[in-house]
Amino acid sequence: MSAQKIETPRSSVVPGEHEHVIDRPGLPERIKNRVRGLGPRDPWLRRLWLVGLGLLGVQLLAMVIWSTILWSHFSLTQDYSMYHQAWWLISHGDLDPKIYFFVVGHPFWQNNFELLMWPLAILGVIFPHGPVLLILQDTCLFGAEVVAWAWMAEATSSIRSHCAQRLLCATGLVLLLGNPWAWTAI
Repeated sequence: MSAQKIETPRSSVVPGEHEHVIDRPGLPERIKNRVRGLGPRDPWLRRLWLVGLGLLGVQLLAMVIWSTILWSHFSLTQDYSMYHQAWWLISHGDLDPKIYFFVVGHPFWQNNFELLMWPLAILGVIFPHGPVLLILQDTCLFGAEVVAWAWMAEATSSIRSHCAQRLLCATGLVLLLGNPWAWTAI
């Protein structure tokens, strides 16, 4: 008798036993379906949602350009110089940086126990350029605006009146893009 190798059908294999999750059939289709499922279902609202994402992307580009101009003209505040000094010192190996702006020799970690600068210092090792923190700040603001825009689009999609739905969604986008505090924050 010859020994026959019994093959298990691919669908009955539990991920983690013999194959990786990425190797399972249908993953590209699931990713495409998930991306198509983002945003509102109504075609008009979906177009407005995509236009809003594009406009927020243009705003991100404008903010990055503005931050770079501020950096190149030395037009930043004393707060930014304190954070940049701590970021630079931590990324260059000084894990207990002293800040010399408000109180001479004040340890940075005692500034409201702000520990986020230590993980951000990894970027200082990879990208040791000056405006990296400003570009990171602009990108985080863009991410917050995208989340707010997605919430607005989702909230307005539950309104029955299509006219009110479109008007509220467009108004939310205009208010989000025209928010002067976003520009003041950067």
